[in-house]
Amino acid sequence: MSLQTLPRNHKIFKIDDASAIIALESGPFPDPRTVPRIHIYVRSPFQRPYTSDGQVFGHNQARSFVLIIKVTPWSVIQVVEWLPEKGHVGEVVYQVGANFELLPVPVDGFHFTQRQAQGLLHSSVVPEAEDLRITESDTRLLFSNDQPPWLQEIIHSQLTHWRIHNVGLYFQHTFWNLNQEDLWHCVKAAPYWALARWQNRLKPYQIDLCVRTSPRGAISFATERLSRYHRQLYLEEFPVDALTHAAEKLTEDELVSCANKEPSAALSYPCRRHLPTHLRATLMANLLATCYRERRSIRLTGPIDELERDLIDSIVDYPDEWLSTHNGSFIEVMDALATQLAVRPDGQALLEMGNRLHESYQGGFSNFLGSLV
Repeated sequence: MSLQTLPRNHKIFKIDDASAIIALESGPFPDPRTVPRIHIYVRSPFQRPYTSDGQVFGHNQARSFVLIIKVTPWSVIQVVEWLPEKGHVGEVVYQVGANFELLPVPVDGFHFTQRQAQGLLHSSVVPEAEDLRITESDTRLLFSNDQPPWLQEIIHSQLTHWRIHNVGLYFQHTFWNLNQEDLWHCVKAAPYWALARWQNRLKPYQIDLCVRTSPRGAISFATERLSRYHRQLYLEEFPVDALTHAAEKLTEDELVSCANKEPSAALSYPCRRHLPTHLRATLMANLLATCYRERRSIRLTGPIDELERDLIDSIVDYPDEWLSTHNGSFIEVMDALATQLAVRPDGQALLEMGNRLHESYQGGFSNFLGSLV
């Protein structure tokens, strides 16, 4: 790719108005052991921008690679790749436009720095996207027949390579039709993905075999087939997987137990969105109360705007869940949000929150507002 031109080939997968996946083609390195890299810079409310790594697909026998990255409008993409016109490794930088178009950015010197990225981001807004890490559902966008020829060639080459050298990755990503022999091979070689992707095509004895050989897959996708002993054992061992994939199948006690073991995962966007609103309130209220009492920190990644909205909605809609775990006090509820999550709604948000609460709770919330004066 030239420093002043768009990539030879690229495709935009728009997720919503606030985020998209961008796939860029990149040529091979002279050294087949080396692959290109891609990073994203996004404005944050802090001094430094958020950064996140993308993913690379392709292998050293392929004609080229595809780099994928999750972006927001006005974020900055940095690609490290072989520049044939320069005869060395270099950096190519793009800023993402309002409609996710790629705007080339001249690189001043060999190394593009966080300070340069911050300069490009200074006029953009802090994005609402919860997390810019690439997820399995994001990569699934690439692995389909509905792709342009250049991308199909790379994906088919990658799948062919994985089918021989890494069957786990092959069964994780393949979109090719599987016959019964393929399914049986998946059950034996990649039981986690057999349960995750093809459980509805498996025979009962094949599911039972997967449950025995993949505890992580069992607690994620076949919780109901586990004995009480193994269910508790696997919940202890794989709390993040249970929260991410099976939260709606857990009892309230199991949900709270897993959340207390992995508070960051429990508050993550995927887990919150999988839960019914009442269970979400139960999880968040109990988790915040426990961490507040024990003064345990909760490490969050990415912007927290959407988490703040979910928390406020939860407190307004299910105040009893929150008050019962925080000594009946809105003062303690809001202090837990501030100290454990750095969530501090502004004055307008607090007034709106008070107005939305049922009148039977407004007196208690007014006491909290009075404590701020």
